Amino acid sequence: MPKGEDFRPEIDMGSPSFKIGLRFATAELFRKAMRIYSINCGRELIFMNNDRNRIRVVCEEGCPFVIHASSVSGSTYLQVKIFNPTHVCSKGTKNIHATAGWLAERYSGQLRLNPNWTASSFVEQVYQDYGYRPSRATVYRARAMAVDIVEGSYSKQYEVLWEYCHELRTRNVGSTVIIKSEMEGDRPRFQRIYICLAACKKGFLDSCRHVVCLDGCHVKGPHPGQVLSAMGVDANNGMFPLAYAYVEIESNSTWLWFLELLSGDLNIMNSHGYVFMTDKQKGLIDAVDALFPHAEHRHCLKHLYGNFYLEHRGLALKHQMEAIARATTVPWFHAEIGS
Repeated sequence: MPKGEDFRPEIDMGSPSFKIGLRFATAELFRKAMRIYSINCGRELIFMNNDRNRIRVVCEEGCPFVIHASSVSGSTYLQVKIFNPTHVCSKGTKNIHATAGWLAERYSGQLRLNPNWTASSFVEQVYQDYGYRPSRATVYRARAMAVDIVEGSYSKQYEVLWEYCHELRTRNVGSTVIIKSEMEGDRPRFQRIYICLAACKKGFLDSCRHVVCLDGCHVKGPHPGQVLSAMGVDANNGMFPLAYAYVEIESNSTWLWFLELLSGDLNIMNSHGYVFMTDKQKGLIDAVDALFPHAEHRHCLKHLYGNFYLEHRGLALKHQMEAIARATTVPWFHAEIGS
């Protein structure tokens, strides 16, 4: 046997090559390398012997290709003892080793850049790269697996949510991070989370105007919900993040819960002098009126125009509405309304 050389998966796994004396740390590593080699060379290789001490792989009947690896002195290492790379067979259009798991791992990077990649385009890309046409069912399974690879399992992410909150409190001392759960037996089930970082609180109280913009947006996926957010306005009229929350639904009760926590973080004892801007969502309007009765309540022009556009279209009407919104005095407002 020649002097052993170790197989390095982080370098060699993309396009594995074999030679006599090559060593693999485990039998599973050798199997994975052989499956990728089978896909790359276009032949459906067969595992004749397959256990943790010896693995023998051959091609179709009549083809001289063979590779045999066995354990080294009873260790977990497998070393290639026999290898004949010659093929006399033709390449095939199917391969049992081109599984959904392999497709997900191989194309996870492209799916990250193009999450809306269609199944037919996926099949064509695999055919161009390897000469195989996987079934649509295999492609759909591969896409689902790739999402887990790229984004991580949703369930596993929720399991570490409490550790994430602890890390936020530790790294940014003074932050408010609150999780609301409901018990299912003896285990908590996540319901809502509220986050207001200490740096954002301090920045708003020290240098921002007393203007708070409130809005919500949808979250899609296996666990749909709503993200509620509060934004301030800094001295340059730029947006300044204050707090955000993930809740199960946008309603009066969830907005009350969010705004009560926000009021405590911003130390709003008397709402006089504050301005709250909303999108005319009914539950939000009622919540602001209940918690901040002395604050000025305005509505976002973008949302107002979205409703206005449904009935009154045209560039002239849009410019007139913007002029009305810019009016800062009552006489100017009436003048623009009447023009």
